[in-house]
Amino acid sequence: MQRLPWTLLERLTPYHAAWDSDGVLAHVSAPLRKFWQTKEPLPKLQEQMKLLRPFSGIIKSEWLPDLTDLNLQVTHAAKPDLVIRGQMVRYEEIWILVGSPNVHSVAELTKMGLQLSDLPIHDGTGDLLIAVETSLAAHRETQERSEQLANANEELHTVNLALSGFVTPDVRKTLGLAEDPQDDAGTRAEAVGRFIEHLQAAIEFRESFLANMSHELRTPLNAILGVTEVLQEGVYGTLTEKQLEVIQTVQDSGDHLLSLINDVLDLSKIESGETTLRVAECKLESLCNSTLRLLRQQIEGKGLELRFENLSKRKSIQAEGRRIRQVLMNLLSNAAKFTNQGHVSLRIDDLSGEDFLRIRVEDTGIGVSTEDQKKLFQPFFQVDHGPSRKHQGTGLGLAISLRTVELHGGRIELESTPGKGSCFTVLLPFEAKTSGLPADGTRKTGRRPDTLMRKTKPDPAPAASGPPPRKTSVRVLLVDDVEDNRTYLVDFLRDRGFQVEVADNGISALQQVSEQIPDIILLDIHMPVMNGVNVLRCLRAMPETRELPVIAMSASVMGQDRDLCREIGASAFLPKPYKTKELMEEFGRLLDPDYIAQGGEGE
Repeated sequence: MQRLPWTLLERLTPYHAAWDSDGVLAHVSAPLRKFWQTKEPLPKLQEQMKLLRPFSGIIKSEWLPDLTDLNLQVTHAAKPDLVIRGQMVRYEEIWILVGSPNVHSVAELTKMGLQLSDLPIHDGTGDLLIAVETSLAAHRETQERSEQLANANEELHTVNLALSGFVTPDVRKTLGLAEDPQDDAGTRAEAVGRFIEHLQAAIEFRESFLANMSHELRTPLNAILGVTEVLQEGVYGTLTEKQLEVIQTVQDSGDHLLSLINDVLDLSKIESGETTLRVAECKLESLCNSTLRLLRQQIEGKGLELRFENLSKRKSIQAEGRRIRQVLMNLLSNAAKFTNQGHVSLRIDDLSGEDFLRIRVEDTGIGVSTEDQKKLFQPFFQVDHGPSRKHQGTGLGLAISLRTVELHGGRIELESTPGKGSCFTVLLPFEAKTSGLPADGTRKTGRRPDTLMRKTKPDPAPAASGPPPRKTSVRVLLVDDVEDNRTYLVDFLRDRGFQVEVADNGISALQQVSEQIPDIILLDIHMPVMNGVNVLRCLRAMPETRELPVIAMSASVMGQDRDLCREIGASAFLPKPYKTKELMEEFGRLLDPDYIAQGGEGE
C-alpha cells in the first residue's frame, strides 16, 4: 500500500498528527503546529496530550492500539486549551489522529486563538455557531422586550390605580385625562398591542433566519454525507481499511453536526408552535426496552448498574412514541454522562388519583446545585461549561425534552442533591392532546388519505396478445442546482444500473421531459430560474405526466416544503441530507421492485 502524502491528508482533514509506535511525534499538520511545543528531540505523546474521553488521563504510547473515537486535549504554554474531537487510526507503524476542534461558541473559538476560517471545509460548525449566536441575540432581544413590556404594564397599572383612587372627575377633566378609568385600560391595551407586534416580528425574523440557515447548512452537508456514503459503497473503487476509517470519521462528524442542526431547529419549531404531534398507541414495555437497548452499552460500559422497573398497570398510552423515546434517551444518556459510579435507573408507574403516567430517571451522579436547577431547562445552558469541560453537548436536550412533554400536556420535575445524584420525573397524561393530524400523519384536506399523494404506479394496461415488452432500464431525471449534489448521486445511480439525465433548473427539466418522459424524477425544491414547486405543478397539469413518480427533495425542514409538496401531488418527499438506502426504498415503492433488485434493469 502506498502511503498518502501528508499534503493530501491535510486537504481532507486539516487537524491531524501522527506518532510512531513509541509515541514520538512523526508529523503534525500546519493548523496544529502553533499548539505544539517545538523542542529537540521530538516530544513524545505523553508530553503533549491529555485524554478527555472515554476517560481522563495522560496518554501513554502503550494505549495507542486501544484508542478510537477520542476527544484529545492539546496543551501549549502560550495558548489556551484546544479540544480535538476525532479518531486515532493506525497505518502500518504510524498512529494518526484525525478530527476537528470541538467548540460550542464563537467566544470559545476566539479564546482558543482560532477563527471561523480555521475550521475544516467539511465541518459546518462555523455556520452552526453563527446560527446559534444569531438565535441567542434574537432570544436576548425578545427577553429584553418582554421585560420592557412587563415594566410598562406595571407602571400603567400603578398610575391607573392612583388616578382612579385619588383624582376626582373635575381634576381628571382639567388635566385632560379620560373620565372613565376603563379608557386608561384601553390606552394601556393599545401600548401592549404595539409591544406584542414588535415581539412577534422579532420571533418571525428568528424563525425565518433559522429556516434559511437550515437550508444553507444542509445543502453542503448533503454533499459531504452523500460522497462519504458512495465512497463506502465502493462506487469509485475498493478502498483500503485505512481509507475507510478516515471516511468513517468524516461521516461521523457530519452525522454529529446534522444532529446539532436538528436539535436547534426542533427546539425552534416547538417554541414557534409549528410542531404537531402524531398521536398513536404507544406500548410502554416496548418503548422502554428499545430505548434501554440503545443506551445499555453506554451505561454498562462505564461500570454502572442499569435498573428497569415497570409498575404501571397500563400496557400503553396515547402519545407520539418517537418523541417520548427521545425524551427518555436524553434523560438516560445525561444520567450516564454525569455518573461515574453507582447506578442509573428507569422506573414507570401510575400517578395515584390522576390519569398520568409517571416516569422516573434516577442516577447516583454529581447532582445539580439549586442555582443551576433554575437554569437547567433553558436552551444552551450547561452545568459543565468552558473549554476544559469533561462532558460534551449542546445544552439543548433537556430544553427539547421539557417542551416535548409540555406539548403532550405533561410536565417534568427535578430533585437533585450535589454529590449524591438526581431524579427526573416525567408526568405524561394517558391521553395526549391531539394535534389536528391523525396517526398516519395525513393532513385534513377533505380528500381521502389514499388520494392525498399521487398514485405511485400506473393502472395495469389491458391484456395484450404475446409477452409484454421488456423494460431494459429505468430512466431517472435528476433536477438539482447544486453540482456537488448531482455528481455523487449520478455516479451512485449509474453504478446501480440506472440511466440518469440531469437538469440544473426547472425550465431545463421541463424541456427534457417534453422531449422524453423519464420513469421517475428526483426534484429539488429550491432552485433558481424555476423552483421545484412550480415544476411539480406543471407536471401534474399535463396528462402525460400526471401520474409520473416524482420524489421531491429539500434541505428545508421547517415543514412548509413537505406539506406543500404533498398538497400538489408529490409521490414522496426526502429531506436532505438523506441516505441512499432511503432513496432506494422509495424507488422500490414507486417502481417495479424487480428493477431495483436487479440494479435498475428488468428481467
